Amino acid sequence: MDAVIPMSNAGEAPLDDASAKRNAQQPRVHMVRRVGQGDLIVESVGRGHPVILIHGWGVDRRMWACQVPALKRHFRTITYDRRGFGQSTCPAGLDQELEDLDAIRDHFKLTQVALVGMSQGGRVALRYASSRPGQVSALVLQGSPLDGLEPPSGDASILPVARLSELLRSGDRAGLIKLLSEHALIDQGSRYTQVRTEILAMLRDYRGEDLRIAPDTSMSLSDARQMLARITAPTMVITGSRETLWLRSVADHIARNIRGARRRVIRGGRHFVNMTHVADYNRCVVDFLMRTTTPWSERALGIA
Repeated sequence: MDAVIPMSNAGEAPLDDASAKRNAQQPRVHMVRRVGQGDLIVESVGRGHPVILIHGWGVDRRMWACQVPALKRHFRTITYDRRGFGQSTCPAGLDQELEDLDAIRDHFKLTQVALVGMSQGGRVALRYASSRPGQVSALVLQGSPLDGLEPPSGDASILPVARLSELLRSGDRAGLIKLLSEHALIDQGSRYTQVRTEILAMLRDYRGEDLRIAPDTSMSLSDARQMLARITAPTMVITGSRETLWLRSVADHIARNIRGARRRVIRGGRHFVNMTHVADYNRCVVDFLMRTTTPWSERALGIA
């Protein structure tokens, strides 16, 4: 069993309701220990139905900095550094990430959670919602790939993994960051200089552990469609209108194959649309989660 070690003071006196509400609006960082593997660094803030945000490849939980203030007003908002990324010390390994989410749920004693997954984090969220349908109350996918659907050779969505691995082995981190910063998935356009700075700061902290291991076996398209068919949570699939053509096509395919899924396109956004088009993105996500996770009676009375 995984041990969980909260990074908070033990033996604190019980809080009254007003103090508890104030305390809930202050982010708290927790260490969720995966025995024999390391720790996941998890941040929680707010009260209400729990929402876990799952970041994309090469970045970390900081990519959600503009979503947390909007979400915490209505939800218990949980961000974390996936294994191999950010401050988490568990070694990279996509095949273990579903159990990581189990460990986070166990740590906070959560029965059902909403998941918001971006890019590779969307891949994790898809698999989790399919394999544990009763434990996912809502699903938001942003620029997610889909196992079984591979982009055509030379497509802008493809990361130059072999070249990145070579640069990492040679110790040329500056070259690795430069190559990544110019890629279509990373480059958000000349207008968004602050966003570029924030993404580059996360990329500089990227350790590249996953570049040193073989990727897990991809499923067939038939298996992928069966995976999508098993998802029962209300689902919204988001891309920016300037996302790569391939990932927009994948988003369309996902939305068509999850029963009742909604498709949303945010005008002008690229891969990190949550960081560049904050107001539109937050409004879209908060409205969807409010409608799907909050009872109608509470919404009508303004309790949520």
